[in-house]
Order: sequence, then C-alpha cells, then structure tokens
Amino acid sequence: MNDCEPISRTASPGQQASRLPARPDEGLTKLSVIVYRSDMPRLHVHLPDDLYQIVKERQLPTSKLLQEAVRAERHRQTALKETDRYLAELFAELGEPSAEDWAQAEALVRRVRGQEPTSVSL
Repeated sequence: MNDCEPISRTASPGQQASRLPARPDEGLTKLSVIVYRSDMPRLHVHLPDDLYQIVKERQLPTSKLLQEAVRAERHRQTALKETDRYLAELFAELGEPSAEDWAQAEALVRRVRGQEPTSVSL
C-alpha cells in the first residue's frame, strides 16, 4: 500500500472506528470513513513556480520524489565524508602531495571532464 493513499472503510452510523464491520455490505445505512496513515510526519515544502508547474503538469508524486532526493543527498554527503576520510589516511601514510602532484591531478581531472584534450604523464 502506498503511504499516501487513503484507507477507505465503511461503518454504520454511531459505530466506533475500531469496531468497523468485517464486510462493507453489512448494516442498512453506510457511512464512508477515510483514514489517512499518520505514521509518517508531514512536511510543508516550498517550490519555485517553474518546479511547481512541472509537478502539476506531469502529475509527479511529490512525496516519493522528495523521499528519493533526501536519500540521494544523504548518500552523496556520506560518500564525500568517506572520500575525505580516505584521503586523510592516504596523506597520513604517504605524506601530502607536492605541487607537481596536484598539477598532474588537476590536469587529469580536466582531461576526464573533456576540458583539456592533452595527455598527462603519471
């Protein structure tokens, strides 16, 4: 079940929600009750007009998109922290890179990004 979908139940008038009939066709008069799951906190989010239009036009699932974006950002931040930790270990073991090492590394990055078509000697 999707966390944002309503849960529909049918109850006779005066019947408590915890004692709803097992079958929706029981009883003479029916009253539809819609209960939204409340096991997740709600969050109010502001979007710029252009993003709001995209969400509405394409009928995007905003809750799911936000959940995925938060998880992706958490993953990105964790990867950055792990990279920093790994580099600190390398620097402790091998020493800080020289100016020449940094220049070679930066040239390699530019080449990989397609910004500089020259070769790099390592």
